[in-house]
Amino acid sequence: MTDKRPTIEDVKQWPDSPMKRQIMAQLGEPIPTHHQEQDKPDLTPKPPKMTGPERKHAAYLDALLRKGEIISYFFEAVKVRLADRCLYLPDFFVVYADGSMGFEEIKGVRVWEDSIIKFKVAKDRYPWFRWSMYQYSKSGCKQIY
Repeated sequence: MTDKRPTIEDVKQWPDSPMKRQIMAQLGEPIPTHHQEQDKPDLTPKPPKMTGPERKHAAYLDALLRKGEIISYFFEAVKVRLADRCLYLPDFFVVYADGSMGFEEIKGVRVWEDSIIKFKVAKDRYPWFRWSMYQYSKSGCKQIY
């Protein structure tokens, strides 16, 4: 009877798999990792990026923080459940100096109807938080809700 076990050259030709890596490790061969690294998605959490109006509002919140009018604020830190499989991510979660908490939504020149609807639903569903929506434009900032 002849030996039907694969040779190391045979194993090297196989597609990358756990079995291939195990056999190569047992034979003391270097285990190829380039396929593994290419195929794996990057799951590293990335910090959210602010838009221009959001950066302006963060600067405004920084000023309130220095004055002592707010204790802290966080950008896109809390998701609010509106319904099954429907979440809303307000721009800022703010802790005010009096201990109350709230959400502040920031919009640019265009304010889409769906964002207003989600904001109003969240405001109605969670009335114990302060809710504010601001619109930034070339002429400045105004609170719209």
